[in-house]
Amino acid sequence: MKKLLIVLFLAIGTFGFAQDMSINGKVLDGAYENQPLAFANIRVEGLDISVETDLEGIYQLPLLKGSYTLIFDFIGYRPIVIKNVILSDKNLQLDPVVLETQRMTPDILLAEKAE
Repeated sequence: MKKLLIVLFLAIGTFGFAQDMSINGKVLDGAYENQPLAFANIRVEGLDISVETDLEGIYQLPLLKGSYTLIFDFIGYRPIVIKNVILSDKNLQLDPVVLETQRMTPDILLAEKAE
C-alpha cells in the first residue's frame, strides 16, 4: 500500500509540473522613449485571469496549453489586443508590447459614455 501511495504522489507531482507553463514578456511606454511601463494590465479575454507588470515592465502569465487573446492596457493609454496567442508545450516569450497614450477628446468621451 505504501508503494502505491508513493507512486501515486510521484505521478501527481509530475503531472503538476507538466502543466507549469506561462506567457512572458515586457510592456513599454511609447510616450517616454519605450521605457518599461510598471503596473500595466495584461488580461486574457473570456477568462478571469490577469496580471500586472512589475517595476521593470515584465509580466508572467501562467496558463495551460491553448490559444488565447491577450489585452494589454493602462489608464490613459490605447489598449492593444493580440489574438491567437498559442501556448504549446513550453513557455512562450512575446516581443515587447509598446502602449501609446490616448488623447481624450470630446468625441472619444461621448463614444465611451454611449457604450
